[in-house]
Amino acid sequence: MGGNLSRPYTRPTKSEIVFFEEITPPPDTTGKTGPVIRQPRLSVTLPDDNLPYLIVVTAAPPGSPLPLIGRVFRADAEAHPASSLRIINLTPEPAAASIDSQNLEIGPYVSRIVTLNPPTTGNTKFLRFQFGAKQHGDWSVIHDEFFRFRPEYRMYALILNVSSPDEERVKIFFERPPVAR
Repeated sequence: MGGNLSRPYTRPTKSEIVFFEEITPPPDTTGKTGPVIRQPRLSVTLPDDNLPYLIVVTAAPPGSPLPLIGRVFRADAEAHPASSLRIINLTPEPAAASIDSQNLEIGPYVSRIVTLNPPTTGNTKFLRFQFGAKQHGDWSVIHDEFFRFRPEYRMYALILNVSSPDEERVKIFFERPPVAR
């Protein structure tokens, strides 16, 4: 998974958002190209409450009508404040997290928000994030990393792929929360 969090966009007035890919056809024998084709890649529907939302885009499972799927999570500062971590399990398998000795299990396709407390043991500037996955009945660590405790930021941890050691399994982002209105 490439990229980072995008900049915030103004919420459209419609609840359904469709992401398109613009395809320019190759030139014909005269050197002219046809009109640009807008091919739908993803469609999501936002709740009608006008709150801010985070849309996480991933590849769709085989047989889906569009190549991408989007999962929608409430993203305002009240739901996900500074000094917290939102863990999003984007896999069909259960996952687990240990955040500086705070342990929790995260079900398939579930989001959990964890309050981050200042570290109390070891180096008091860093928190240890460990993520695990249950494979063949046993838990194994799939990601182990230290992060500086930054109380003014909120964090995201996306659990992407628990079974492939060759691909990124967990992606972690930092973000300043929006200013409350």
